[in-house]
Amino acid sequence: MAATKNNTKHNKKTLTPKQERFCREYLIDLNASQAAIRAGYSTKGAVSFGSQLLGNINIQKRINELKTQRAERCDISADSVLRELVKTAFMDIDSRTARQQKKNRVKQSDKIKALELLARHLGLLKDKLEISAEDVTLREILRGVRAPAASEGGEA
Repeated sequence: MAATKNNTKHNKKTLTPKQERFCREYLIDLNASQAAIRAGYSTKGAVSFGSQLLGNINIQKRINELKTQRAERCDISADSVLRELVKTAFMDIDSRTARQQKKNRVKQSDKIKALELLARHLGLLKDKLEISAEDVTLREILRGVRAPAASEGGEA
């Protein structure tokens, strides 16, 4: 635990108070533009500020720390979300009695949305394609893209 506290203090020192606020605001709805506005950045530049801030490695680390802390406080895990998804996915809604249906005011769609948000928060769902280029250089990628074009031009 001491290492976590030290890392948190270290990251707080590397972030400005506005950046720290952005990190905390981002966790509210995972919307970078809105988080930037709530943190005090210009409304006009909110989209670009949000994007730039999310690209900052120290901010990424801090957001991950805050997510981990929150997951621990709420006692949620990827396993608990997946268990609920499985229960919901295989629930036989038609077999419930009318009384049970009235008593259960939460709609299935509401529960699914809540689980989706939790799953996103835990990193089980990704909206963006993540590319790792550890073994491939940009030059090799460009060579692969240019090679077919060059061979097609040579055949004509």
